Amino acid sequence: MRILVAVLLLLWGGLTLTHVTAQDIVPECPSPDVEDRLIIGEQGRVISGVQLNVRSIAGINLERIGVASAGTTFTVLAGSVCADDYTWWQIEFEDSETGELVIGWIAEGDPNTEDFWVEARGEVVYMADANGVERAFVIDDEGNIEREGCLLPPDDYERIQISYATINGRTLAMLNQAQRIYDFERGGELVNFRQLITQGSYNEGGVSASFGTHDGGGAVDISVRSYIDWEVLTDEIEPMIDALRVAGFAAWLRDTGDLYPDSPIHIHAIAIGDIEQSEIARWQIDGEVGYLRGFDAIPRETEPVEDRHGGPIICNWMRDLGYDDLRELPNAESTPEPSTSDN
Repeated sequence: MRILVAVLLLLWGGLTLTHVTAQDIVPECPSPDVEDRLIIGEQGRVISGVQLNVRSIAGINLERIGVASAGTTFTVLAGSVCADDYTWWQIEFEDSETGELVIGWIAEGDPNTEDFWVEARGEVVYMADANGVERAFVIDDEGNIEREGCLLPPDDYERIQISYATINGRTLAMLNQAQRIYDFERGGELVNFRQLITQGSYNEGGVSASFGTHDGGGAVDISVRSYIDWEVLTDEIEPMIDALRVAGFAAWLRDTGDLYPDSPIHIHAIAIGDIEQSEIARWQIDGEVGYLRGFDAIPRETEPVEDRHGGPIICNWMRDLGYDDLRELPNAESTPEPSTSDN
């Protein structure tokens, strides 16, 4: 009898019964004072230091169909919906290990601590970089543009040993991001940044030709030789430097003999924004002949040598920390002091 009454009420109200899924009836999370974290149809990304479970349907106890690790960029398909007190978004991304396309639901953050795990990226566009190579760029809602892959590194200064080299957690996260960028662009197994480290950080009194750049944090030297046959990976050098720069390093090739007679070929990289870096390492970033000024950052008695890799790559997070393209600005030493007058 109760069932019959319910059906009659539905028909009387002009309603029709349609097929719905559990996902269709999940309500939106009430957040009157908070704008949506992501935008449907645009790009989003998992922030540093986070690994997100991907579910078949929104809900913390439902089937897990994948994992989106830190730095994973995805397309937002649907959302936001609320389940188990979390706000969820349906996303699509390529699994970095299998290469397969994954479509599922992720939670955007912890409702108890208000810590977000994802960030909006905006619209992806393709254009030529300084070297004339077509690259993916991202334009956010405010019109800011940066290379796809720019990712604020975590504030992690715990020291980590990799083989015989010491680096901090921030530098490791940046190397992992560089690996992700390189793998996306090049694929294959020719380059493993971790395995190719020849000198790390906190190496006070180390190699004299390093000028003290490795005395503090954020400095790494990376081999450009194959760990299989020791041949120089000539075709991989520029993609490696590009990936390192997008990940946040001031990075240059140090060719054979650049530092002293027969000095070995390698990539020298300094993590931008590392609070434990040495003074000379910081100078290589924004000093008179530094990375941000478009030079190779090798101290010489002669005229500075221009960067052979197309100039600095600037991410929005670098600007927020006070690092920007200085190529069009005069060096501090040549800037006249402002005049003063009692008049």
